[in-house]
Amino acid sequence: MIMQPEDKEKERKQQASHIIDVELDTGEIVVLNSSGDLAPATFSLGYALTVHKAQGCEWRKVFLFLHKDQAVSLNRELLYTAVTRAKSNLILY
Repeated sequence: MIMQPEDKEKERKQQASHIIDVELDTGEIVVLNSSGDLAPATFSLGYALTVHKAQGCEWRKVFLFLHKDQAVSLNRELLYTAVTRAKSNLILY
């Protein structure tokens, strides 16, 4: 298939600067290789912060992971800070 110059230009504009392989929980690998694949409507990033870095901030959903090995640093103030970062949902593990 021979591409016309305007088709080549359109394809070049739609290309992403990087090709990203994403492995899903099912084991399926999805390749993101155009700028449309990375648009906020189809793809969003997640961020992780420590409770201390998150002070003064608020997010719609907060996932809080606590483990018995962290018992030394667990206290009421730390838990309060973590819980109050959630605007509408808090998921505690």
